[in-house]
Amino acid sequence: CKLIREGYTNVQLSFCHIGDDGAEMICKELQAGKGFQVENLNLYKSDLGDAAAKAMAEVLRSSTVLKYVYLDANQITDAGALALADGLRANTTLSILGIKGNPIGEAGTQAIADALADKNVAANKTIGVGTLSLADGGSGGLAANYTLSSGTHLLTINKKPVSITGTR
Repeated sequence: CKLIREGYTNVQLSFCHIGDDGAEMICKELQAGKGFQVENLNLYKSDLGDAAAKAMAEVLRSSTVLKYVYLDANQITDAGALALADGLRANTTLSILGIKGNPIGEAGTQAIADALADKNVAANKTIGVGTLSLADGGSGGLAANYTLSSGTHLLTINKKPVSITGTR
């Protein structure tokens, strides 16, 4: 994969239709250390599915510099979200994860929420969930049972009704 070269910090492949195979190649380069100076990876609308999300989860587990990952408007489902949640638990540097516009259901949403809860969401983090299912009731949903530490937090929710309960 010659897209990631020594010294690159920003990789923009929006609308490139690289698919799972292309994303997996990029992730292998990142894991091999050749791309670990990359801080911003944008794969918006690149025809990615769960295999790409699973490969990205492996990168999240081991990256110490990746700050921004945009996987918006792809075909990532609950299976991919579960893998990303595992990667989020291990990652200490990611500030923004964009996963808006993916067909992620309640199980994937809950996994992401649990991963954030496990980390006791640090300051200055952004998770763009867009059209994710935001569950109410017994299953908790994205906003259940986690504490935000001081600092700036942004949770972007598009096209979903939101009810707010609890302490503010």
